[in-house]
Amino acid sequence: MYIYIYIYIYLFIYKSYLSPCRFR
Repeated sequence: MYIYIYIYIYLFIYKSYLSPCRFR
């Protein structure tokens, strides 16, 4: 299901946004 992929990407972006320092 594409919904699952969307949720995964959303979670990844959310975490990345929360800790941009770690992502860099």
